[in-house]
Amino acid sequence: MAAVVRGHLARLEHCFTRALRTAIRRGEVLGSVDPASRAKGLVAVSQGLMVVGKANPDEEVLQAIVDSAFAGLS
Repeated sequence: MAAVVRGHLARLEHCFTRALRTAIRRGEVLGSVDPASRAKGLVAVSQGLMVVGKANPDEEVLQAIVDSAFAGLS
């Protein structure tokens, strides 16, 4: 099971990295952003959102988490 979860998280990280690189190329994200590093953080945030969302599905709380995760990208 751990290998399946690791594989899933690796795929998410790869997708986030690719999306960030595309956004940088298009000028939608600052060129100073490190896509690989930021992708790791976005994976952690996405997983945390699922947990927090179940415990406290308050939209303001979840939006604050998302806003924080995307701060500094543009």
